[in-house]
Amino acid sequence: MFGYALRVMRKSIEGETEPPAFEDMGAMIVDELKYLVVSIVYFLILMGMGIMSAIASSFSPDMMYGSASIVGLTGLGLFLIGFLLMLVISVIETI
Repeated sequence: MFGYALRVMRKSIEGETEPPAFEDMGAMIVDELKYLVVSIVYFLILMGMGIMSAIASSFSPDMMYGSASIVGLTGLGLFLIGFLLMLVISVIETI
């Protein structure tokens, strides 16, 4: 259960060394659903940015001169940075 993993992360950040008790399943399921919703929202934002980047690079005038790979790599780099930010922010938001 990811809800328990979130609880463990929360307790670790608070400085506790003992793992939390595996109880109150309802609260853990709610935490898990919150994480899922936040992750889906950030993923959709990221996918929108990736699609816009792909569309923008396909209309680039530089494609005629052979630098399309640079534009594509830049779009890929931005996509990966956004993906990593999505992961970090979604974990922080649920804690």
